[in-house]
Order: sequence, then structure tokens, then C-alpha cells
Amino acid sequence: YYLKNPVRYRYYRWRCGRDQRLEQLWGTPTPN
Repeated sequence: YYLKNPVRYRYYRWRCGRDQRLEQLWGTPTPN
């Protein structure tokens, strides 16, 4: 999948990591 759409894959990975980081900083679970 990431080979076909690397941009969206990278964006998804970046956003996922960003959400996890915010959760670590605030200590509150992010709504999925």
C-alpha cells in the first residue's frame, strides 16, 4: 500500500506519531 501511495502513507505515519506524542505530553487519550 505504501508503495502505491507513499505520500499518504508518510502523512498517516506522521499524524499517528504526532497523536501519540500529544497523548504523552497531555496524558489524555486521543479520541479515535
